[in-house]
Amino acid sequence: MSRAYDLVNTRIHGDDTDFALSKKLFADDYQSAGWKKSGHASATDFLEFGKRIGVVESRCSKPLAPFLERQALVESLINQSFLDAGSKGAYFLHYNTNRNYLIA
Repeated sequence: MSRAYDLVNTRIHGDDTDFALSKKLFADDYQSAGWKKSGHASATDFLEFGKRIGVVESRCSKPLAPFLERQALVESLINQSFLDAGSKGAYFLHYNTNRNYLIA
């Protein structure tokens, strides 16, 4: 179920925050310098979160890495979907926006 769920862009179907972080990522309201500047979480924040909960950095950075690179297959799959043209555009825009937030 998880892999199929991850294909759904909840942002185009409902009002949600970036990375579904409306309740924050850290209990102590920590924000990296990048988050403070841009108002968005980045890969640095997710790596810090992993560190704080005791996950080895390589175990955090490896699954995060594909999200930092442009995935050509994403555009292809969006275009082949049954979404209407406006939703396809919104999906692709949110994909690129979130990726840019992560790499900032």
